[in-house]
Amino acid sequence: MGESVNAGRFRKKRQRRMSEREKHEWIRLIWFTIVVTFVIHLAMLLDANKSFF
Repeated sequence: MGESVNAGRFRKKRQRRMSEREKHEWIRLIWFTIVVTFVIHLAMLLDANKSFF
C-alpha cells in the first residue's frame, strides 16, 4: 500500500525505494532489449540484399 503525506492542501505519495533485486531485474530487461534489437538489426543487415518476394 502506498503511504501518503499531507503537505498543505495537496496529498503526496511517498516513493518506495527500489530493492537491489528489482534494480537487477530492470538492468537485465534493458540489456535483453538492447541485445534483441542488435540481433534483429544484424539479421536485417545480413539479409538486406535478398528479396522478400
